[in-house]
Amino acid sequence: MNTRGLPGMLAPRYQELQLRNTVCAATALTCATQALSASSVASIQPASGPHFALVSFAHVPRDVTCYRPMPPIEDAGHARQLYSLAFDGLVVYSSFAAITPRCSMTQRLQGRVAIVTGAASGIGESIARRFVADGAQLVAADIQDTRGQALVSSLGGEASFRHCDVSSESDISDLVAHAVKRFGRVDVMINNAGSVGPTGPIESVDTAAFDATLGVLLRSVFLGIKHVAPIMKRQGSGSIVSTASVAGLRTGLGPHTYSAAKAAVIHLTRSVAMELGESGVRVNCICPGAIATPIFGKAFGLDPEAADRAVPLMKQVLATAQPLRRAGLPEDIANAAAWLASDESSFVNGHALVVDGGVTGGRMWSEVLQRREMLQVAMNNLA
Repeated sequence: MNTRGLPGMLAPRYQELQLRNTVCAATALTCATQALSASSVASIQPASGPHFALVSFAHVPRDVTCYRPMPPIEDAGHARQLYSLAFDGLVVYSSFAAITPRCSMTQRLQGRVAIVTGAASGIGESIARRFVADGAQLVAADIQDTRGQALVSSLGGEASFRHCDVSSESDISDLVAHAVKRFGRVDVMINNAGSVGPTGPIESVDTAAFDATLGVLLRSVFLGIKHVAPIMKRQGSGSIVSTASVAGLRTGLGPHTYSAAKAAVIHLTRSVAMELGESGVRVNCICPGAIATPIFGKAFGLDPEAADRAVPLMKQVLATAQPLRRAGLPEDIANAAAWLASDESSFVNGHALVVDGGVTGGRMWSEVLQRREMLQVAMNNLA
């Protein structure tokens, strides 16, 4: 930041707040100066496009090292709260903050058109809800029509639902065409629909089940990328995010077919990213760890309603699967998807983002200590 013109004693210290969806820079300045003395406002200027303003506060009395998001800033009282945080030595630098009245917590996807497959439950539902909360115009897709329609009804606004078998090329083509017809563009494509597929020893895997699982987990990602790519190329922008898995990175974390399909999704992501990146289109994937969703219940043959009831049980079961002692939640993956879909990740391409609480890091330290103690006992017996 340019601090030229500030008093010498204040120049080394300043406070920055990135305000998104600001009516205009003047509005932000008015709000700030009502709560703060004019001398405390170092500068205000447009930043990162016409819907942003950057307000810089001087006179932060001590070093600032802590980062935290802020709620919407709607009036001078909220601006005063902001300055109070700054005075306590907390840096606030967040695209979540907004000065527009009645603005949601974050509008990082404002005006973006997003398609989310597998949106009727689990991770997909959480992503759909997060995207709408972030300002996106949503097309939700699933084979669960009743649940999908209920989802978009609860979201309101311009969200729409389309029945879609993601392994069917015609269904994917129609889905993308629907989004373009309704909204005129596609900015974000979330290839999320999935299933566990066959389990058990390799000799027990039914060939038809193997093919069907690849259709849902891998073919669907290929089709989603294939049909949205020409649109995003013409736009010169776009973000494609597919749901992979830690099972595609390490063995022993999923059934054979599922693991192989997810590994292929990761490599397809990296390969296509090298092509589409040259057109301004980013292609990434997320590798969730142990996430408590209905997919576990469905893998055991439960119907959708019973699978939903199994989620609290899975939260308990999965709480000790990783160093962070809680199960992963669909919201954890939705947060990652929102980041990859937004401009905040504009220099991220061809990346497999692991969200797993540390499960892929290796053997947990408590287990290492336990094994060491057992070995010590054995060694002592030899002495």
